[in-house]
Amino acid sequence: MREYEFRGKEIETGEWLYGYYVKEEGNNYIAHENIETHLTDYDLIDINTLGQYIGIKDKHRKKIFEGDIVLIGNTELKICFDNSNLAYVAIRLYGSRCCLGILKDEAIEVLGNIYDNSDSVLVWG
Repeated sequence: MREYEFRGKEIETGEWLYGYYVKEEGNNYIAHENIETHLTDYDLIDINTLGQYIGIKDKHRKKIFEGDIVLIGNTELKICFDNSNLAYVAIRLYGSRCCLGILKDEAIEVLGNIYDNSDSVLVWG
């Protein structure tokens, strides 16, 4: 069964939150269980940082999300969803693509993401 999880940066703190994505009355939230109260918290997030877990983990067993920068072989790629093919893809500089469905997770390493690694944002612009 596929695991659904999202992440987004909380607006007030800039902290990454993980859980379910909820849009209500024009606001965007990550809903997650509060460890102390065991209740569900809804934290307002910056919609521009929202990314979904793609169902693949890297060679260190770290979950890969949309917006992550990964290393495959000697190439850095950005993970994104391709609406035309309805699939997650890794995009190289100059637009070359490879489909993640055929890659083995032990060949991928998460290096960071386009939100926290501003130097990479210029590359992926």
